[in-house]
Amino acid sequence: MLAFRGLNLSATLETSRHNITRDFFQPLLSTALQYDRGVGYFSSGWLRINAEGMAEFAAHGGRARWITSPILDPKELNEYQDLSLKIARLINNDDIDAEEALEMLLIKRARLLNTAQGKLTALSAVLRSLKRIDHALFYCAPEQMDGSL
Repeated sequence: MLAFRGLNLSATLETSRHNITRDFFQPLLSTALQYDRGVGYFSSGWLRINAEGMAEFAAHGGRARWITSPILDPKELNEYQDLSLKIARLINNDDIDAEEALEMLLIKRARLLNTAQGKLTALSAVLRSLKRIDHALFYCAPEQMDGSL
């Protein structure tokens, strides 16, 4: 925590005026020893954009915990873990072939999350449990929407 004080971070960041990766994630990840993230939707594109900070984070022994949805069935979870291990092996490799392989693995993992079988069922259960929804925005692939929500 003490190392963060020397980073001279802005008290507020606005995406219209700041580069969140450069102004927030890069300096913090280059210093952090632990990173916990909880998100309802997570795209591996975030890892691509923040690869430099994550590489520094991993290089000095940083440990990350990610809580994301969707709910993955056992086959999807196994594939996700396998892809994640392959991505971890390639993330610090500067070889052009490794960069291309990394990009393909990130795309494959993002598609796996996008098409996860339990995603809409879990969303539907959450929506049914709420008494009132004033505002909501959901991103779903068009082929996944069948009017079941």
